[in-house]
Amino acid sequence: MRLKNEIENEIENEIENEIEKEIENEIENEIENEIEQLPVEEEIELKGLLSGQSTDEALVETRKSIFFKILKIFMILILIAILADSIFILVTFPKNSTTRFYNNGTHDFYPTVILLSIDGFRDDYLYRNITSYMTNFYQDGLQSEYLIPSFPSVTFPNHYTIVTGLYPESHGIVGNTFYDPDLKDYFYYTNLSHSLDTKWWGGEPIWVTAEKQNQKTGVSQWVGSSAVIKGITPTYYYHYDSKLDMNEQVSRVMNWLDLPLNERPTFIAAYDPKVDSIGHKKGPDSKELNEVLEATDNLIRDLLNGLSQRNLTDIVNFIIVSDHGMAPTNSSSIIYLDGIFNISKVFPLEGYPMAGVRPYNDSEVTDIYTKLKDASLNQPWECYLRADEIPKRFHFRNSKRIAPIYCIPETGRILTSHRDSNGTKPPLGTHGYDNLEPLMRGIFLANGPAFKEVESRIKTNVIEGFHNVEIYNIITTILRLKPAENNGTSGGILWN
Repeated sequence: MRLKNEIENEIENEIENEIEKEIENEIENEIENEIEQLPVEEEIELKGLLSGQSTDEALVETRKSIFFKILKIFMILILIAILADSIFILVTFPKNSTTRFYNNGTHDFYPTVILLSIDGFRDDYLYRNITSYMTNFYQDGLQSEYLIPSFPSVTFPNHYTIVTGLYPESHGIVGNTFYDPDLKDYFYYTNLSHSLDTKWWGGEPIWVTAEKQNQKTGVSQWVGSSAVIKGITPTYYYHYDSKLDMNEQVSRVMNWLDLPLNERPTFIAAYDPKVDSIGHKKGPDSKELNEVLEATDNLIRDLLNGLSQRNLTDIVNFIIVSDHGMAPTNSSSIIYLDGIFNISKVFPLEGYPMAGVRPYNDSEVTDIYTKLKDASLNQPWECYLRADEIPKRFHFRNSKRIAPIYCIPETGRILTSHRDSNGTKPPLGTHGYDNLEPLMRGIFLANGPAFKEVESRIKTNVIEGFHNVEIYNIITTILRLKPAENNGTSGGILWN
């Protein structure tokens, strides 16, 4: 964007300078020419024009001449501006994405992206020799070594980060559940009718960016996609359905691709929760988890077959991601905080398996924090004041929706209270820990014309792991969209 601004500023300065010079030169030249062509008597009279003493018709003709020449300058400078904009596009967007149309032999296609999220798919699940279709997919395309989730490494914040390019502290979805002291209201991810209220959702998700720039979008049960954000929803969308069959998911995507050109989405997103669900219930190393990995691989197979049948393998850009990984946990992992301070003085703990502690009375913050800090010495957990102690790399300070005290356990541990746990057993798998913890890593796999170009340029199909705030700009770059403000790399990390 800096390059484009510099070009536009240069053009504005050029216009001002050229107009001033042209007016001065034309007035002098035209008047001198008129004077030279007149008899001496009239020459003397016309010279009075310079002091405003005459209204001779020659002055009118001179002004007309100046006007048309200035108009010519404007036309030339407009062409320069158009050229500058074209240069900006060429240096910003990848080569394969500048093509306005692709054709599969029967139909034209605009540059198109499918984004599929497999909730809770840890990066090392790929190496269990279960997901052969996913393996073939990334070996023929592009793979990051891993995808780093944003902090906290839980579902709602990270799915919304993926589509906005913003850290949770910036887009406002700071947890699966949280309290907003300004709204005096709770966000519960399980209460869909309430959590879809516009007031919760900051930032600009990719489907809003696309719709604002006259591209159509289709989204199947992605976090936030059923909410009205900036007055906009996707062109086509489906509400979350935990019982959605994988075959129906495939049908939704393919039906959108089969629409006529001017009705067809250029951005399509879909979400599947099954790997995460089984990871929680049975654990990340269970037989049941491996079974759902195989089913998920079949989902990928069916999507790839659908693209192949439509001759879209080299036309549509297909991205597969996950929001976080999964760590094994058990009953011995629980750390109860009840005995450290009076739990009745605080709101329900936030940020499970961490403990976001929000006193009902702000005056209690220092006392409760001091007790927690002392109790955590030489223990497998640490406590921080949100405002100035939470590690900066978490990007988790600048929102009142983040509790003023945050206690973070070692991976695999769970912080809670007897009041908050209410006697329930902990899951066998949990996430939500330090986002740099290897067990929290997700995946980024991609294939299609834009990624083939990247692979050809960098001479490898495996790239270093990167943060998921980068995905938004990758997609806007491919779709030739002007991105909203975000925390990712300008122009897309793959092209920098």
